[in-house]
Amino acid sequence: MPNKTLYGRHTLKTEVAVNAPVEQVWEVLSDFSAPDTYAEQVTLSYSLTPDKHGLGEARHCDIKGFGSIQEEIIAWQDGRSLTYSVTPLGPLGKSVSRWTVDPDGDDRAKITVELGYDLRFGPLGWLMHVLVMRRALQKAIPQGPEALKTRVETGNSIRQRRAPVGQPQMNPSHA
Repeated sequence: MPNKTLYGRHTLKTEVAVNAPVEQVWEVLSDFSAPDTYAEQVTLSYSLTPDKHGLGEARHCDIKGFGSIQEEIIAWQDGRSLTYSVTPLGPLGKSVSRWTVDPDGDDRAKITVELGYDLRFGPLGWLMHVLVMRRALQKAIPQGPEALKTRVETGNSIRQRRAPVGQPQMNPSHA
């Protein structure tokens, strides 16, 4: 996938260095339905397309302080990057997030996260963005790659995989 600018009038970007090889970072990141195992702010996540991996794979996430969203992978470069669309939330309209993993020296990787988005609700959405949402996003966006870094470097999940209400719990030996 060419390294082109993401969709959206507004953008945010963050990077974090990881003391692990690219392959180890990608192994955790590419388990698209599992951000709740490393990101504290994702209180629940699960696959909406359990038979897919990569392009077209979709997930549901409950995000502390933001609400629920659905995301679908729209670009996939195996071992290197994934890009996904995000359903609208609050004043955020269409948005797209790209996560890229690059080598950063011997047995080190760099995670780059970019978010491109538009706003909804006209002037009210713009005001909400200026007063609250932009700062909240600037604080929240770095938390994802930092959490992934911790998960990869320590090998520890912050919580066991959980199924949504009404769905059978996953057996950790099969997850």
